[in-house]
Amino acid sequence: MNPVLRTPQLWLRAFLVLDVVLGYIAGSYSMTYLTTITSCLALIYLIVGLWWMWTRRTAEPLAPRLRLGLTTWLVFVGIVAHVLLEHGVLPFAAFGGPDWDAARESFTKLAIHYVLPLGMLVDWLAFGPRRRSRWLDLWWIAAVPTFYGLVTVARAIVFPQIQDRIPYPFMEPGADGFGPVILTLLPMVVAIAALGALLLGADRLLARLSPRRY
Repeated sequence: MNPVLRTPQLWLRAFLVLDVVLGYIAGSYSMTYLTTITSCLALIYLIVGLWWMWTRRTAEPLAPRLRLGLTTWLVFVGIVAHVLLEHGVLPFAAFGGPDWDAARESFTKLAIHYVLPLGMLVDWLAFGPRRRSRWLDLWWIAAVPTFYGLVTVARAIVFPQIQDRIPYPFMEPGADGFGPVILTLLPMVVAIAALGALLLGADRLLARLSPRRY
């Protein structure tokens, strides 16, 4: 028997793969959303990571530095979705109701916006390896969502009639155009970098507290 079958890492990551797949089946997502892009990257990472674990008979994850980036992006997107899109309300209201479409939408929000980020966060905090990511990694972790925001604004300007032109309400331009929208990307950069730093700091702290040497 492959010893990796006895590790909680394998079953958690397999559960997250199932969660994302079911979330995609239940809902419809456009690639214009950062939610879709990050969850799709996470799905690919988890599937390849499971293959890596199985063939190498190890519980260690694939590409630990990329794992920090994915965890940061997913947790950030989950926070934004909960605070700005759901207004702090968990998407449970439609479960058990007569409206099947509303229940399906609630399920896909729960799967992608809540279960996936929380699962990746648990994976990051609970399992090693530690000290693989660097503080310098924070620049590209913050740069990727910033690049997404700039491309989204440019796309909206160049193609004003395109479908899903403005993927998020807070990116909708006002009377002053897209200038203020671009400025809102600055606090996003700071927030993502701060979140990544928090996760990296937790990694360093857990490495000190753990009796195992990494």
